[in-house]
Amino acid sequence: MYVYQKSSLLTSFSIFYYTKKLPSLLICKKYSKIYYRLLTLFFQSSIITLIEFFNKGNNYVYKIKTDLYRSST
Repeated sequence: MYVYQKSSLLTSFSIFYYTKKLPSLLICKKYSKIYYRLLTLFFQSSIITLIEFFNKGNNYVYKIKTDLYRSST
């Protein structure tokens, strides 16, 4: 179970999660941890992607949880 709240389906999430591996396209971050797995919200052009980061051995791996499209307005 992955807990996050969508304040508006097409515009934003109300909770963002933090990872130490910060790609250059990361814009928004708030600090929290759920089940020792870290989630990060990415903005790239008009696509919002929530990605789950977790530690597997000595490496960080990720899974894409959802893709949402922002409104064009």
